[in-house]
Amino acid sequence: MKMKTRLSLPLALTFVLTSALRAAPPAPEASDPFLAQLEGDWELAGTVTGKAVVYHGEGRWVLKKGWLCLTLLDTAKPPGYEASVYIGADRKEGDYIAHWLDQFGAGGARVVGSGHREGQKLVLIFPYADGDFRDTFVLAADGHSGSLLMESQEKDGSWSTFGSWTMTRSAPEAQGRGRLRARAELTHAPAVRIASARSSTPAENKCSSGNSPTSAYFSPSSSRTRSCSVSS
Repeated sequence: MKMKTRLSLPLALTFVLTSALRAAPPAPEASDPFLAQLEGDWELAGTVTGKAVVYHGEGRWVLKKGWLCLTLLDTAKPPGYEASVYIGADRKEGDYIAHWLDQFGAGGARVVGSGHREGQKLVLIFPYADGDFRDTFVLAADGHSGSLLMESQEKDGSWSTFGSWTMTRSAPEAQGRGRLRARAELTHAPAVRIASARSSTPAENKCSSGNSPTSAYFSPSSSRTRSCSVSS
């Protein structure tokens, strides 16, 4: 009886260990090195359709580091634009996938962007029905600065600049505070002035004419541009 117990114990341990290994989830893949450099707080200063704009940016990993979410929020008071850009690296296919979600809703989110990286430059193409958008991220080797260029494709195949920004790391004392304050102002704003491009349908917003001022913001769902002014 003792001999049978001694023989059965190693077999039982082997079975338990084998079962545990089979049930264990696969080890997570290492984060994409380029996307890892987008993590953190940024200030993006530049122009959209020729008008000066400044955005707060925040890059953070979500969904167990399956995606890098880059949140963009302009610094106008009240802010007129907010977006969350989800970018993921597909190691199997050797490319990147991007989903651009913003306050203009589901229409623009139907289009999925994709692209490739060469060194410190990532180029994403969003194939909208009325013309592609090309977004180019370039980061310095140390990840402390960079640029974002957005271009729209014309009917003749040429590219024109829609917006361009210089990206710099936010000062430590400014990280988080300005972004949260701007987000609160956006949430409680009674009205927003918008001059948007990349809209999904011409009737998506009701545009008013006249001498009301407009602010330059954008919606990544179309290359059409229109101006809307809603006075507060």
